[in-house]
Amino acid sequence: GGAKEMMTEMEDFLEISLNHLRAGAATELGIFGLPKARLAAQIKIMCIIEDKYAGFYRKPKEGGCEVKQGDGLGIDKVWLDGDADFEDSADMGNSRAGLLQDAAGCFTEAAGKLVFLAGNGAERSRGREYLDWMVRGQKRILPHVDNADSRPEMLTINVTLAPAEVLRKRLQADLQSLCHKYRVIAFFDNDKEIDGKPRLILAGQMLARQEASATELLNDARWLVDSSSWDEWGKSKKTQGATWNAPARDANDWRLATPSHSSMPSRWLAAPSHSSR
Repeated sequence: GGAKEMMTEMEDFLEISLNHLRAGAATELGIFGLPKARLAAQIKIMCIIEDKYAGFYRKPKEGGCEVKQGDGLGIDKVWLDGDADFEDSADMGNSRAGLLQDAAGCFTEAAGKLVFLAGNGAERSRGREYLDWMVRGQKRILPHVDNADSRPEMLTINVTLAPAEVLRKRLQADLQSLCHKYRVIAFFDNDKEIDGKPRLILAGQMLARQEASATELLNDARWLVDSSSWDEWGKSKKTQGATWNAPARDANDWRLATPSHSSMPSRWLAAPSHSSR
């Protein structure tokens, strides 16, 4: 449709511009629109450039993260360590970057090992935090989340029997489907790791905004874990406990607009809103 044609035109324009860059000429690109829409467009273009010219954005010597300080709108760059590219783990027709954007509420693009996060300070901070947990899960490293039981955008489920690695293998496909359905990320942490019994955490801004959906997710997630946990005699073991703290909110909280990667193919051209989902 029109969005695809516009994307092709943008790529063609960038290719022409980059040809000028190869010849040594400077090229400027103007982006117009609402502030968040401009940021989304900017990281889309930055991602295209980095994808075509890997290493165009240089990793800081002091670390793998370049953060825009302050609470205002900005762009963070996060360089990942290891062999796996963040963008290579696409599933269910949606990329990891898309899932991170939906869950954390910040615009997200990925090119190889470089991830771009755009939004206000709180959105980018949440994006960096969620990104770290997703990468750790990809590396089979259990993170530690101190306050997961008290955070309104997190749901925790204590597992009675199966170790994290066993459950991860059994639940991988179903958890991926669940994450994309509810726009959350899922991972095991080591806070409740007693005798090999882990805790499953589901995290996403939706949990703090849509109480009915959060309750539905809790029921679906508990059913998945219960149906995948059994003892040496083959008997299903029930989850010991699940927690989710419904947040205190005022009426304005329900009107906060956040980006949705999976439902906004041209999300970088228009300001995100609930009505577009």
